[in-house]
Amino acid sequence: VDGLRPNTTYFFRHRAVNSVGCSEWSACSQGIATMGCVPERPDPPVGTAAQIRAVSVSWRAPECHRLPLSHYLLRIADNPDMRGAVGVPTATTLQEQESFLKTSLRIRGLVPNSVYYVQVRAVNHIGMSEWSRPSEPLCTNKDIPSQLQPPLAEAVGENSVALHWRKPSHTWNMPVLQYDIVLSHYDRMNNATHMGNVSYEVDQDGWCSCTLNDLDYGSKYYFQVRAMNEVGYSDWSPVSEEVMTGHGKPCDP
Repeated sequence: VDGLRPNTTYFFRHRAVNSVGCSEWSACSQGIATMGCVPERPDPPVGTAAQIRAVSVSWRAPECHRLPLSHYLLRIADNPDMRGAVGVPTATTLQEQESFLKTSLRIRGLVPNSVYYVQVRAVNHIGMSEWSRPSEPLCTNKDIPSQLQPPLAEAVGENSVALHWRKPSHTWNMPVLQYDIVLSHYDRMNNATHMGNVSYEVDQDGWCSCTLNDLDYGSKYYFQVRAMNEVGYSDWSPVSEEVMTGHGKPCDP
């Protein structure tokens, strides 16, 4: 008999049929149970919230044919084909993961301004369901650029300093819109002067450069730099090493 439900007890009766008609039904058989099976394939997870480095998803419990689920497994990828998918920790310890039965999860440790796809599967004592279809695209929120390294400063004239700095190591798939510089005579950046949206050049290795003119003669200077994208400003870089401008030409007697 085909088309029966898994993990279900059935009772049968039978009767004979000839050209005259049907016999009476037999007595009822003893109960016969179909075998248990793995859970049905779950529906795809649904995104419920997004943060800079996290997305939250939820899903519906699949049909389990009256066999209790032991836990859920999730995996995540940056493409809908799930190439290179990696498992998502559902709890802190392995023991907790093997009893995870919630139907929602916040997935942390992601990259800002990036698209992800998530799948879920259910597990019982017989085995694992198929992976669900991938979720719809889930996008993390945008973020400011990462903090820059301290700029390199060198005196290039009696009252000029050339600054060099590397682009931010992480821009989160967004262009840098401008760089700002602060300069001070003190390494604690007291009484600093702010220079916004400075003009600069970029070489093929990703180094940015600009020259600051009309500085004080014979003075110590310290510098910091920051980047800005459409979200906002990065943190200021650490302070540069000290650089000393020249003393200038002596006055005519």
